Amino acid sequence: MLEFRDIDISDKEWITSLLRKSDFMGCEYSFANNMAWRRLSESKITRFQDFYISCAFGTEDGIPTFTFPAGSGDYKALFNELKGFAESVNKPLRICGVTKKGLDIIDSFFKGEFTAQLDRDNSDYIYSSEKLINLSGKKYHQKRNHLARLNDYKWEYHDISDNDFDDCISFSTLNYNYKKGENSQSSIAEQYAINTYFNYFHELGLKGGIIKINDKKGLIKLTNKNEIKLFQNEQIRTKWDSEIEDYYFSVIDVIAVLTESKNPNRYWSDLKIKLKDESGEPYEDIVKLKMPASDGKMRLTDVANSKQLLRIIQSVPSPKAEPFKQWLAQLGKERLDEIADPEQAIERAINTYRMKGYSEEWITQRLKSIEIRKDLTSEWNRSGVKSGEEYGILTDEVSKAWSGLTTGEYKYHKNLRKESLRDNMTNTELVLNMLAEVSTTAISRNENPKGLNESKSVAKRGGDVAGNARKDLEKQLGKKVISKHNYNNPELLDE
Repeated sequence: MLEFRDIDISDKEWITSLLRKSDFMGCEYSFANNMAWRRLSESKITRFQDFYISCAFGTEDGIPTFTFPAGSGDYKALFNELKGFAESVNKPLRICGVTKKGLDIIDSFFKGEFTAQLDRDNSDYIYSSEKLINLSGKKYHQKRNHLARLNDYKWEYHDISDNDFDDCISFSTLNYNYKKGENSQSSIAEQYAINTYFNYFHELGLKGGIIKINDKKGLIKLTNKNEIKLFQNEQIRTKWDSEIEDYYFSVIDVIAVLTESKNPNRYWSDLKIKLKDESGEPYEDIVKLKMPASDGKMRLTDVANSKQLLRIIQSVPSPKAEPFKQWLAQLGKERLDEIADPEQAIERAINTYRMKGYSEEWITQRLKSIEIRKDLTSEWNRSGVKSGEEYGILTDEVSKAWSGLTTGEYKYHKNLRKESLRDNMTNTELVLNMLAEVSTTAISRNENPKGLNESKSVAKRGGDVAGNARKDLEKQLGKKVISKHNYNNPELLDE
């Protein structure tokens, strides 16, 4: 009986050799596509004799659907095996990607036992290279218009390099797939495919190019979704203030979006003088907050809350003013809805992780780790530990005790900078870290330490509980569990 499993990069050599034997032209007969798109229909693979078999198990009607096997050998034995598997799960045998030659092969063994029909939705696109180059005729009028509009911008093209990968993943996530629908399975599968292509770019032997528009790349870095908001694909730096239940917005970013000024800082400087001369508002009430600058550093910048920002917008002549006001209102509503119903925020977080390529098992562990961390910080707060620096000191104590590394050393080990350490932990690391924090919380509640010094001892002992578990596990496995794996390959975090 056939036994199916997930495809892996280690399968590339033997699968590619069998694909070449058949030389089928469909998009299904590409190792890179098979590996990248496996989440769309829960595809799994197996080998029978000298045939490569791929089957989609996540079809809408629940019928496993085989791609016409690639390779060579005894077709009669092959199709009897496929038929036997279908019968074992009480489903009819269904095969896609069948050419005229494939139909003839099937007909020779199952004459009169099957039906064939064209599935237009799954047909490949075939283009004439000559027509796409020339774009002549009425049929290509729209494409010519697209190109004409592109020339209105300052753009450049270059071959894609490793330095572009993160930007491309971020752009596709935030500007395309996340917007199509947070709960769209097709969007999640598409983003997973994109991540896979870039994570295994060289191993898959891929090539590509990138277009940069207006020196911005048209690309953005993934950051905390509460720090960067998008208005019409433009970045607006924000910070939520729980006391006033409102966002603070970077004024410079808003000015840049509304005016498209080449020097928004100068525009804002002139506008401040105008606003002060008019009424003394709202600039006198505007504060400065540290926000991530273009160089990656946190720098002070003028910020305004929604009410203040509306006053500024009134003084900025822009066709985008009204859409921006509507965007402000919707943004505030979404945030307040999340406060009133935390499940909405949780669901957003889940779908963001899905878009990034994390598995469902890993996401479950990560959400649990957030809950456990909140319990621990609440306990520290009760014990008189000050948030910020003192939390950081205790976190290092816990981390050092269970992993042998401070959080800084741990991030260095995983080649991280400002990225979240927990977002880059494997399942095993997350579980051990949770054990350390749960133990610390339990000991603290039992002993009631006061202040930082007493809590440090508790933190170390709580971490030691997980540290001993780690050492026992490593002894059983014969290898270290503190991994170098990080988000660059989300699949590897499932260990």
